[in-house]
Amino acid sequence: MSDSQPLASTLVGTPHYVAPEIFEGVPYDEKADIYSFGVCMYELMHGRTPYADVKTVVGLVRRVLRLDLGGSCNLATTAPLDARFSHELRGVVSACLERKPE
Repeated sequence: MSDSQPLASTLVGTPHYVAPEIFEGVPYDEKADIYSFGVCMYELMHGRTPYADVKTVVGLVRRVLRLDLGGSCNLATTAPLDARFSHELRGVVSACLERKPE
C-alpha cells in the first residue's frame, strides 16, 4: 500500500472523536487518528471533549466542520485551550486538532 493512498472512506467512530475529513465524506488516512488523539488530549486537559456543549450529532458535525462559524479554523474561538497549560502542550494539541492537517 502506498503511503500517499487514502486508507479509508467509511464513517466509523464515536462522534466527538471523529475527524473533520471523515464527516466530510472524503477519503482519509492516519491524520484522522491524529485528530482523535488531539481530542483525547484536550479531554485529559479539560475533563471534557472540545465540543461537549453540543448535544446533537448534526450540531457536532457543524461545529467540527466550523460551518456554524463561517468555516473559521481557529480552535481558540471554537474550543479554547486553558492557559494554565504550557504553551508547548497547547501548541501540540492545537496542531492535532487542525481542520486541514498537513
